Amino acid sequence: VVYEKDGVQTIVPHKTSFSHRASTSKYAPQNRYSETFFVSTDVDFVVANVPIEAVGHIGIDGSFTRLTDGVLYLTEALRLQAVSDGIKHYGNSYYGGTLSSEFFSAGFAGSGWAIQSNRTTGNVTATFDEVVARKKFRAYEFEVKKLSATNGSLWISDSCSGDSVEKIA
Repeated sequence: VVYEKDGVQTIVPHKTSFSHRASTSKYAPQNRYSETFFVSTDVDFVVANVPIEAVGHIGIDGSFTRLTDGVLYLTEALRLQAVSDGIKHYGNSYYGGTLSSEFFSAGFAGSGWAIQSNRTTGNVTATFDEVVARKKFRAYEFEVKKLSATNGSLWISDSCSGDSVEKIA
């Protein structure tokens, strides 16, 4: 590679070689020997000026991570898979930020949904239009707010919260 700066040429030599080696792929056939076409270079990056395509998958040597048609495998069990109407996720999900619909605005007249973490207080707030619990609903603190509008008049009632619930027979 030849660099030119302020009329001075600097030549940086590099080596690149092609060879065949015994495969170290996690997906190598187990019933026979398997070989890999190996490219060795001392440059920092490899760039192709045309798209790179593969039959089967593109993977990381010595790793289960691979990309196939419609599936990104992180391990055999953890993957993201394209389905007809979205993405199917295999494995648990852990989020470090906000999870929301594409468009979200908070408040009574807002739209969309969100689960948001407040970095200052450490609290997490979930905003939805409706929540359905099929069996149990447990809350350590429960607050009810109601806004009603009738014939153009807006009624705002006080909020209330309860410390305990007593069953009356």
